[in-house]
Amino acid sequence: MSYKIGAFLALALVVLAFPLEAALAGDGSVQGKVISKTTGEPVSGQLVLLHVSRSDGTALPNPETTTSPEGSFAFEDVDLAPGNQLALCATYQGAMYHDPFEAPSDGSPVSRDLAVYEATASDEAISLGAVHMIFYPDPKQRTVQVEEFLMFQNSGDRTYIGAGEEGKGNPGETLHFTLPEGASNLMLHQGLSNEEVQQHEGGFCSTAPMYPGQQNIVYTYVLPYSGKGTLRLQRPLDYRPAEVVVMTAGNQGQLTGQGIVSQGPVTLQGEEYKEYGVYQATLSPSQTALDLELSGLGGGAPGSAVGGNIKVLAGGATGLGLVGGLFFALVLKLRRATALAAAVTPRHPSRDMAEEEQDNDDPGQ
Repeated sequence: MSYKIGAFLALALVVLAFPLEAALAGDGSVQGKVISKTTGEPVSGQLVLLHVSRSDGTALPNPETTTSPEGSFAFEDVDLAPGNQLALCATYQGAMYHDPFEAPSDGSPVSRDLAVYEATASDEAISLGAVHMIFYPDPKQRTVQVEEFLMFQNSGDRTYIGAGEEGKGNPGETLHFTLPEGASNLMLHQGLSNEEVQQHEGGFCSTAPMYPGQQNIVYTYVLPYSGKGTLRLQRPLDYRPAEVVVMTAGNQGQLTGQGIVSQGPVTLQGEEYKEYGVYQATLSPSQTALDLELSGLGGGAPGSAVGGNIKVLAGGATGLGLVGGLFFALVLKLRRATALAAAVTPRHPSRDMAEEEQDNDDPGQ
């Protein structure tokens, strides 16, 4: 009797295991080459991973392979059912490259190359095209949430991965951000993740690679303001932007400061947005910070202001909604005919010394 039960259980396990194994396997293929867009040459000996998930979200095992001397890779027995999501992934010279795609509707073989870039520790091709800020006053808390949009550009053909052992800044540091005094509750919304950020006194730095092309970074922080309903903000310029635009949500308060000019009501596509105050700043050649004053804010209960320690919180949706699209549309309207990118002017002493001595397509997203 025990023998029959054991045989039955063994048969049942085989029957149950067979559909699972069959479900994980496929008869499709994915092949291509890893190509350096810097040199135009194939990359040999490169580890490549293939991520596969079904249309219902079920993740399948991720096969991996190494490119041939000719830079070729091939994956067989791939589940290419319609609706499946796939991605080719590789880490090359310290930067990760991720190329997502959907399985063909007919399940036909996929031929797809994975583009990578040579890495560099030099930031000479990195520039800051624009800084855009939105102020969200909260009279009850006597605080202002500041949202910053920074538009960086890598105009070169190499991925900037930070200075590392060459001595410019911290190992792997690519971008440096100094926040205004009193900032708290830092939240990352776009372009950076908590794993790519290192905090330091007065701000934070990014270790994320800067791929060729444009990279937008969005974050928010909170500043307290005085009992007189005035926020005084000195925002250091770690990199000199070609353009600075500031908006006040709810059109609350009056913004003044060096080089600040009101743009009046915003009209886009025939619609006027009176609920946002819009200002543009013109920087002087020697200006190293934005000195702004937002006055005429309401006051809440004394002592309710938040301030002091900078803390990275989990990123989430910003308070923009429509404002996000409005803001970027406004940028296009206000932008001059001059080139967007401006030369980087780092304020790090080590970088300044180095400069004195020596005188859209986003593959990573």
